[in-house]
Amino acid sequence: MSYLLLFFLFSSKIHAQTPIKILPEASSPHEFIHQNLGCLENSDCDQVMGHQLNIWSKVLKETGSPKEKTARLAKELKERGIPVEFYTVAKVKNFFKPMLFNSSCRQHNPKEGEKIFRGTAFLKSLSPSKAIIWRDQTQIEYRPDQQLMAQPIKAYFTDSPTTFLSALDDQPLFIKNNKLYFLKEYDEEFFLLEVSATGDWEIVEMDLTKLTYYEDKKTNIDCPKSQGENTAAFEVRFCKGIWDETSAKLIPVEMYQGCAN
Repeated sequence: MSYLLLFFLFSSKIHAQTPIKILPEASSPHEFIHQNLGCLENSDCDQVMGHQLNIWSKVLKETGSPKEKTARLAKELKERGIPVEFYTVAKVKNFFKPMLFNSSCRQHNPKEGEKIFRGTAFLKSLSPSKAIIWRDQTQIEYRPDQQLMAQPIKAYFTDSPTTFLSALDDQPLFIKNNKLYFLKEYDEEFFLLEVSATGDWEIVEMDLTKLTYYEDKKTNIDCPKSQGENTAAFEVRFCKGIWDETSAKLIPVEMYQGCAN
């Protein structure tokens, strides 16, 4: 028997005993676009953060009635938090390691000096005095500073405003009992977040029939005279009248953006 024939028979035997492995199809748009499963494309994001994002995305997509979905997300908020976007700096990678993207704002990308990034971490609550962050099975209590620059939102219930902290680009949908209500969207899934003046968060049921009503009530207004936020992260200050269910009137609300769109 020739060496060529022996080689052919030996090779055929090996291939016959080796099973063919079929890779699974991606079950979400965030799979297979980053070296760490769950991380978003073009992000600086580690395996732990990707794992948290993947769990969150799967919880969002679970089927059920609106009431069941609200209960499920409310439980997720209490146990592991929800993804929240804020401005931050590079040294945060030595602390709670959020997912990072470059900011599109010119002043956040100086030729010299410290850059400002858009960061995302899982938070359970947020106020000017304390953020509760969930990272790698650990709960971190932290006073917001340069490593977590969330959007200030000032509600003028009286002449002296009440300051809330919120995710970048958030705007309240409506107000009730001195609490702000935000319609949140992630992966084309929506839920309603209730935020108190003390920074307590709850995911609550929403009346879908009133969404357009609240949006139509919003009005662009001049901002009250004030010094605004003294921070390099937020360049644009603007104000809107937001409908208050309790007082049945518009409440002036002051909000911030990193830069003009």
